[in-house]
Amino acid sequence: MSGPLSQKTHNPQNKYIFLSCAECDRATRHEILAETKSHWQDDNGAVDLWTEHQIVQCQGCMSISFCEASQFSENWDVDPDTGETIIPKKITLYPERISGRNEMSDSYLLPDLVNKIYEETRKSLNSNLNVMAGFGIRAIVEAVCNDKKITGNNLQAKIDGLIKYGHITVSAGLKMP
Repeated sequence: MSGPLSQKTHNPQNKYIFLSCAECDRATRHEILAETKSHWQDDNGAVDLWTEHQIVQCQGCMSISFCEASQFSENWDVDPDTGETIIPKKITLYPERISGRNEMSDSYLLPDLVNKIYEETRKSLNSNLNVMAGFGIRAIVEAVCNDKKITGNNLQAKIDGLIKYGHITVSAGLKMP
């Protein structure tokens, strides 16, 4: 692929989409301020890629961000009800975010190492790097245990120690042995 088959840029009027807002920390209505749509095709005409790049503005907090939507002809599925071919649209937001995962307001009060691991783990969650986020969550627990001088032969024993000494609480519905 050398260049797009077609590319169109415009500033739509009164065009809105619902996206996760990094500032509002939930899905909100965003106005599309500018948009470029491109269609790419391989040299044989057998593989297609469609992209939309949008500058969007939240209609709640008025923050501006960037949205990329893409569809790739090789990533298709079949609708079980109609039998029609579906090409799903992949949405990527910049800056990356996940609704409902707002940052801890006082994270700067954490010990330096715990705060560093927390910030990297949050970035991993927001980037859908779920395996890395899992490692990060474990590393946070281990770092807190080290900071609080909690020991144990395994992670469960360390978590039990955090509970025993009142550093964390048990959620309602969970029973401790």
